[in-house]
Amino acid sequence: MTRKELAKLDAHRVRKNPTLFALFRKYLQEDAEKVFPNGKMPSGCFGCQYQKNFALWAKRFEQPTKQKEGVKTMSDETKTYELKNKHTRLYFSGKVLSSLSSDEDWIKWIKHPRTKELVEKRKSYFKKLPSALNKTEPVKEITETKEPVSEEISETNETVQEAVAEKPKRGRKKKS
Repeated sequence: MTRKELAKLDAHRVRKNPTLFALFRKYLQEDAEKVFPNGKMPSGCFGCQYQKNFALWAKRFEQPTKQKEGVKTMSDETKTYELKNKHTRLYFSGKVLSSLSSDEDWIKWIKHPRTKELVEKRKSYFKKLPSALNKTEPVKEITETKEPVSEEISETNETVQEAVAEKPKRGRKKKS
């Protein structure tokens, strides 16, 4: 039986079968320098450490799993931007943006403020802007609007100010 075939078997089945267990022990001793960090078999009871040792050993023979569809890595993406200072680090939306961040993250950061002045200031961090920024819709500027203050609110504010003025002072009372 080859190493790969033995690694595919259930650990419990290998443990219960004396020939498979002996074969596993032989293979583990041969592969010890590749399996264990110090390159030697661990000292102690082999039976007690069996489950951990089998898992470590079998892990070497597993086929690499495909990456999940929703997970993106930087190697999958190409950067289309260039920062003026490559050491720039900014905290935004729960992550740190750096020269290794994706284009999408930087575009979200650039578009976050609602005024054109702030957007332009954020664009000034780049020598070359992310290419997808030009393809997306422009930022809509929000103008500040003041709603008329109702009379009830102004009366409430006056009442609160009067109550604050009547509040007794703290501390000792001075004898007169």
